[in-house]
Amino acid sequence: MTRKEWARLGGMAAFVVALHVIIIGYVVVGLFFATWIVALLVWKLGRIEEKWTEGLAQPAEQRVE
Repeated sequence: MTRKEWARLGGMAAFVVALHVIIIGYVVVGLFFATWIVALLVWKLGRIEEKWTEGLAQPAEQRVE
């Protein structure tokens, strides 16, 4: 079937035919960068590293054996 025949079917087939691979690629890359930026902001502003490592670096005399 050609693109025109698929587009005449309507509904989901017309939607899929109308999609452009380039646009989908830009959307995927944009979502990746947006997710990365949000994760970085949560890491820095939420001080995740400090919260998870505060109990790990205990001096030798305070360790329970």
